[in-house]
Amino acid sequence: MLFPTALVGSYPQPEWLIDRKKLAGRFPPRVRARDLWRVPEPFLREAQDDATLLAIQAQEAAGLDIVGIWHSHPDHPARPSETDRASAWPEWSYVIISLQRDGVRELRSWRLNGADFEEEVIRA
Repeated sequence: MLFPTALVGSYPQPEWLIDRKKLAGRFPPRVRARDLWRVPEPFLREAQDDATLLAIQAQEAAGLDIVGIWHSHPDHPARPSETDRASAWPEWSYVIISLQRDGVRELRSWRLNGADFEEEVIRA
């Protein structure tokens, strides 16, 4: 169940960043496909970061408080990776679910504290 103000999604994909016609023609969509992006490869990561920041600013301007990010680690433990560390913000929680062939293995939450992640207690 989601609260009325909860958002779940993926990285923002504005028209200036991704070719929506090409994206719509794929099933399942594969945003890692190089031909979908409108920005040249050397600038893509920065453009994706810019799109994310613009989306965050729009959500905050609408009165939403962003408290964290959740994502899955298929066939890997629910611990932050180096990729997670490179894009983490210290004030947010990072909930990671470990998905294995037999189902969900574990669900853990982390917060960046300096250069290291510290595990948070999840209470339901």
